[in-house]
Amino acid sequence: MKRSGEGAAHYDLSGIQLRLRGLSPGVSAEMRRTWSAFAVDPADAPFLDVTVREVPGAGLPPRSLLTWSAGYHGPRARFRMAEGEVDADAVGRAEIRMPPRDDREQFYALLNLLLPALAWTLPSRGALLLHAAGVVIDDRATVLVGPAGSGKSTWAGLARDAGAVFLSDDVVFVDSSGERPHALSLPFRADPTRPAGPGRWPLTALLAPAHGRRASLAPLSRVVALGRVTANLPYVGGALPHEPRIASAAERLVGATRLATLTFPLDASFVELLRRQAPPEA
Repeated sequence: MKRSGEGAAHYDLSGIQLRLRGLSPGVSAEMRRTWSAFAVDPADAPFLDVTVREVPGAGLPPRSLLTWSAGYHGPRARFRMAEGEVDADAVGRAEIRMPPRDDREQFYALLNLLLPALAWTLPSRGALLLHAAGVVIDDRATVLVGPAGSGKSTWAGLARDAGAVFLSDDVVFVDSSGERPHALSLPFRADPTRPAGPGRWPLTALLAPAHGRRASLAPLSRVVALGRVTANLPYVGGALPHEPRIASAAERLVGATRLATLTFPLDASFVELLRRQAPPEA
């Protein structure tokens, strides 16, 4: 990837301003095509300002695909994966370094490296990247938090087939910086058959998954919910002991959101249940 001489690219990730510098013409064109709904005019002060550089040998060996490593140094962090590496700080600056590839591969590598950069910086504004699934029912968002194999994809797919707006079945951004938390629409790992543009929806419930014959909701204690959330913070969970802003964002989310365990069968009966249980003021 040769360095581009063109200006920076600017995107609004549903209220999170992002600036990308140093993209090659090919990667920049792919970004404009794929993220066109999120492209905006330049912001005076983007939340995350990213510089992209081509560095031979950056990142982990290719055989380590799907693995990553992290080093935390006070307010700064370095994440390394097969696609490259990223240094990020808590105040919204990041540098991504990637080895040479063709433009298509470089584009997807860039997306994978942007996620840890955002995960590290978002808690500074009271937001989090969660390993979770999210859907929107009647303009209200519900997020199901759980590890791989807990049924997130099944749940989100059933809700989508029943008419819900699909946000993601893998990563969801939740923003608790305002009076109440919101789930955000983002161009990461969303449903490729229904690409969404920018959007923010009030978060009416944070759910833990369970499986059974009938759809039902049961109370979930704040302590258990906080444990679920902190166990599903990709890239930054290891920094919790010495990064209070991450723990604070998690506590704020849990304290401001309805918490429940959702038991659901392999059908969409839970959608009507969630619709009935949503608070009327949401």
